[in-house]
Amino acid sequence: MLCTLHHDFDAELTDLYRRVPQVKLIAISRVPGAARARQGVAVVHHGLEPSRFLCLPEQGYLLFLGRYDRVKGVTEAIEVAVRAGVPLVMAGAPHEREYYQEEVAPLIAKHGVLEVGPVGGERRRR
Repeated sequence: MLCTLHHDFDAELTDLYRRVPQVKLIAISRVPGAARARQGVAVVHHGLEPSRFLCLPEQGYLLFLGRYDRVKGVTEAIEVAVRAGVPLVMAGAPHEREYYQEEVAPLIAKHGVLEVGPVGGERRRR
């Protein structure tokens, strides 16, 4: 079994990881606490191959592409767009329903952010 870790340090999970050394752990960086959870955790950095994505001329808007989760900077993306006076398009879906309803949705409504829902495959590449 292989488990990829994408979270910050969590004492309860760290204890669990230490109790199951047969499970191989892979972290996405050495910064998250997950990588410190157990010695010998391998790191495979997230990365994008730039040649897979088209370089388009200025489109007149900013794009947030990802899950709507507080660790992904959703509200910060909205704030940046508002401060810059540039429309924001958000492509993704809520990850934490309560966070979305209480913090993100009101900002989307207030600032007229365009939500296009989750995208993947060719549409994401474009």
